[in-house]
Amino acid sequence: MRTKTLLLAAAISAAGIAAIQAQSNVYSLNVVGYYNIVVPGWNGTPAQNLQRYKLVTVQLKNGAVTNPTLNNTLTNVPTGMFAHVWNQTSGGWSGQLEYLGAPDGWDTDSAIPYGGGLFLKNGTANPMTVTVVGEVMQGANVNTWTTLYNPRGSQVPQAGLITTDLGFNTVGAQIYSWNNPTPNSGWSTLNELLGNPPADWENGERTLAVGEAVMIKSAGAKQWNRNFTVQ
Repeated sequence: MRTKTLLLAAAISAAGIAAIQAQSNVYSLNVVGYYNIVVPGWNGTPAQNLQRYKLVTVQLKNGAVTNPTLNNTLTNVPTGMFAHVWNQTSGGWSGQLEYLGAPDGWDTDSAIPYGGGLFLKNGTANPMTVTVVGEVMQGANVNTWTTLYNPRGSQVPQAGLITTDLGFNTVGAQIYSWNNPTPNSGWSTLNELLGNPPADWENGERTLAVGEAVMIKSAGAKQWNRNFTVQ
């Protein structure tokens, strides 16, 4: 896939063997960039309460960090942002965590695996933008979990169809999207992957944005692994 289609609304630079050219097939060891996540504000009415929550995932690696947490990964965050993080051992959402601003960071640090999902919540009336900065993870990307339900996203910062483009292929798994396709709708109806290939989704194949996660229910194999190289 061409680099120019990899990150939406992101500036990409390359370091290593050679620079990535938008119209070439030159390879690089390291590709770094950023993407923005816009979390809508809330005007205080119950009808718009859900829109200020966004189910997201971290798809760029922060340097040599192998055990990502809120405080070493999500650092480009405006004050007034909150988070709810999934417990990777027992399941269930954490209580509300708050970003206090630099240099304090998050009031409670919490593990957020690359490709793992978390809720961001806007505590203000105006939209907030969270910028995720880091390196594109290439090669064999391993994205596995143990709980029956688990929020997950692609580990590659790419928009597209969840199976056809992003490689999710655990037959029998079911997903719920958040506010997708209708804003302020909460969880979508259950959608099961009935067979693959070709992609055969019970309620149609979902398109995900860069940085978007879904809630996955899987009693069997629990993985969203993908081999990926920028070219």
